[in-house]
Amino acid sequence: MDTEPKESLRECDEGTLMDIEVIPSSGKSMVAGYDPWRRRVVVKIKERAEGGRANRELIKLFSSKFDSDVIIVKGSKSKMKTILIKDTNKEEVSRTMWGGGKK
Repeated sequence: MDTEPKESLRECDEGTLMDIEVIPSSGKSMVAGYDPWRRRVVVKIKERAEGGRANRELIKLFSSKFDSDVIIVKGSKSKMKTILIKDTNKEEVSRTMWGGGKK
């Protein structure tokens, strides 16, 4: 991979921001990979993008993955979103997502 998935992450006072691209109406909800051109984590969501269902499923997926509160801070009506994973740092998120990062 030419670019690092960590390019989709940045820290803020409340935690870590992650840029993602959501693919709704998929077979199952999962992190599908990384798009180096858009510098976004690609997330497949089983729910349809109607009535906030896909957003709720996205929040549920990441909240359970990080055992932390997750909110959508940008793009609530778009496939391109930025989420906040509260009370985490960039390295913790990177290790959980891809097994890398500094210890």
